[in-house]
Amino acid sequence: MSRRLLLTTTTGEPYQPVRLTYSVPNRSQALRRIRRFRCIEIDDERGRASVWLDDEARKLDLDPPPPAWESFGQRILLGAISFPNPRAMSLQVRSIPRAIELAKMLRPALDTALPLVRVRLVNRWFHPDEHTGELDELDRHLDRDVTVIDWEKNAADLERATAGCRTPEEYQRRAAEYRAKQPDIPMVEDLPMHPEDENDRMSDLASTLHFRFARAARRWKGEDVTLNQVIDDFVRDHFSKPR
Repeated sequence: MSRRLLLTTTTGEPYQPVRLTYSVPNRSQALRRIRRFRCIEIDDERGRASVWLDDEARKLDLDPPPPAWESFGQRILLGAISFPNPRAMSLQVRSIPRAIELAKMLRPALDTALPLVRVRLVNRWFHPDEHTGELDELDRHLDRDVTVIDWEKNAADLERATAGCRTPEEYQRRAAEYRAKQPDIPMVEDLPMHPEDENDRMSDLASTLHFRFARAARRWKGEDVTLNQVIDDFVRDHFSKPR
C-alpha cells in the first residue's frame, strides 16, 4: 500500500489547527505583557500580534525550517494573536507542538493573572490535496461544526461510575468500562482548561493535546481508534512496565 502524503507546517509538524484562549483583564494589559518578547510583532492599530520564528522562539522544541526558507529571507510565522472580545486573547497556531511550545514560552509573561481557559482543535490531519487555496481556508475548520465539551458533567458521570471502588485496579477497570461506552471526540472540539491545575511546564495542556495527537496519528495510519482507546493503551503500557 502506498504511503499517504501528509500536509505539514514549515517546521515539519502535521498540520492540525489549534486555538488557545486566555482570560485577560483587558487588551492593553495583555499587549504590555507579550510586548517583552522580541519574536512577537504587535500591530497596535489593529490590536493584533504575530509570533515569528525569531529570537526567543528559536529556543522552542521545533524542527528548523528548510534551509531554503532562510536563504531567501523568508520568515516563519508560528502563531497569530488576536482579541475576539475585551476579556479574551486567542493564540492560533497550525500544529499541536507549536501550541504546546508557545504556551510554555508565554507562561512566565502571562502568569496566573492571564490564564489559559479554553483550547479548540481540529482532531485530524490533512492531505496536501486538501490545500486547494490559501492556507487560511484550512484554518477556518476551527469554526465549523464546533462541539463544546462540558468536562464538569463528564467528570461527575465518571465519579458516579467509579463510586465505591476499593482498589486502584478496580477503579481502572470501571473507569475503562465507562469510557468504552462514551462516544469518541468530535472533529472540532472546544475544551475547557483548568488553570488552577496548570504548571509552568503546561503539563495539563500538553497531556490533553498529546493524546489527541496520538489519536490523529493512529487514525492517519488507518486504525479506527478512539481517544479513550488511546488513553487506555497508554495507561496499560505505563502500568505494565516493571518498576
